[in-house]
Amino acid sequence: RFPKEKAAEIAVAQVKKFLEQDSTIKRVVFNVFTSADESIYRRLLG
Repeated sequence: RFPKEKAAEIAVAQVKKFLEQDSTIKRVVFNVFTSADESIYRRLLG
């Protein structure tokens, strides 16, 4: 299994990179399955 922390880091970094190039996107939703996953994303996006 791929580590959740690393997966979230990659996802957030790639979304931020994309948003630097495309300013038409107004909202991004990260769908997570557990409260632990949510905590990881909240920390990374905080």
